[in-house]
Amino acid sequence: MLVKITKKGNLFKTNEGEMWLSCRQMVNIEKFYFSMTDQKLADTLANLQDQCIQVAYHQYRKILAWRGETEYVVTGFKRATN
Repeated sequence: MLVKITKKGNLFKTNEGEMWLSCRQMVNIEKFYFSMTDQKLADTLANLQDQCIQVAYHQYRKILAWRGETEYVVTGFKRATN
């Protein structure tokens, strides 16, 4: 479940996201934090907050300030089937 999309950064403005790894609310939910380099994708995901989605991402070895705050960069998504 997509929880939130935010724009962060002082020098490099990046889009950051947070999602739960389950569409069912549970007590100890695992969270997945990610970044996005595509502004159009970030805008689309911002409209899908509180919905179940599956994301495609690329994992980098290191974090770079202009790429985002995480090593996971989302490249696409699809709506999840419950």
